[in-house]
Amino acid sequence: MLEKNSSAVVAHTPVYRWCCLDEHLLKPAIAEPRPSIGYLADAANGGVLEQGVQAFYRMPDKASRSAYLEKRLEASSGLQMPELLREHWVEETGYSFPSGHAFAASALAGWFMFMILCAGRRHWLLPVFWGWVVAVCYSRVLLGVHRPQDVMAGTVEGMALVAVAVLASSGILGWRKKQNQEPL
Repeated sequence: MLEKNSSAVVAHTPVYRWCCLDEHLLKPAIAEPRPSIGYLADAANGGVLEQGVQAFYRMPDKASRSAYLEKRLEASSGLQMPELLREHWVEETGYSFPSGHAFAASALAGWFMFMILCAGRRHWLLPVFWGWVVAVCYSRVLLGVHRPQDVMAGTVEGMALVAVAVLASSGILGWRKKQNQEPL
């Protein structure tokens, strides 16, 4: 019961909604392939995909691309990679630009940092949140599923959402404060 309710709460957050817009509108419109898919399609790396990048992305959905990639990687004996990386590449078959992980990390960290600054306490947590954002962004590039510009765009998106949320909450709080003031 709790899990069902908590997923309903998450589905109504601005971060989740923005991620859905990115995933279903922005990413397909820009259609930037993931670096990992380009690597696997490259003949110099064994041409694991047996087709070009564009043909791979013409498959109907991420699930069919993942299933195809799983089969091709199993059939490929020449490409050696760690199992966790292989699993991640099979899972991440959507488009690359912008990075949803960078967006979510920067939006959540930015909001928590705003709340810390408003509270005026625990400022030592600010570098922890920045470090977390940097680690998430760096890991996406290190895993080969994003380029630096993908994570930069995702980070800018996340910070933009935080800026809008801060301005909106400041405006709402200021309006409520004015409403609660008694006339002289």
